[in-house]
Amino acid sequence: MDRKTILTACYATLGAWLLPGLGHILLGQVRRGVILMSTILAVWVGGLLIGGVTVIDHRNHDNPRRPNLAFLGQALIAPSLVVNLVHHKLEAGATGRILPSNERLRYVPAHGRSREQGVLFTALAGLLNVLVIIDVMTITLTGHAHRIEEEPEAEGIVNS
Repeated sequence: MDRKTILTACYATLGAWLLPGLGHILLGQVRRGVILMSTILAVWVGGLLIGGVTVIDHRNHDNPRRPNLAFLGQALIAPSLVVNLVHHKLEAGATGRILPSNERLRYVPAHGRSREQGVLFTALAGLLNVLVIIDVMTITLTGHAHRIEEEPEAEGIVNS
């Protein structure tokens, strides 16, 4: 394998991690890249809209000694790291002091089923992005994209 192929594979794989579908777009498969980008980001953004920014959190609040396994799935899409940073900036603004009645909270954590669904959606989007990254690596290292063969038309079949 030559150096150019390895560099192309690295750049396309990094692009696929930064934004789902970007690796395909960098390889010239714009249509496939746009489809993958729109579907996976729709699932990811849907998870954020359902549960809020707090669904992406690298800390396990129930047991600080154990990692948050859902974050491992969420981190498979790079924007999750940015959202995690924003989440902790908002959380740092919460001082823990009693507020006067006319002052509003800046950070309110999500609880309940909506948070769980948001975590599931964002982690699922990250796991789907793993498939996209593997596809990009396969395309760059083998030199061809996998295409679905057209099924032959069924002629002469009588419906009974």
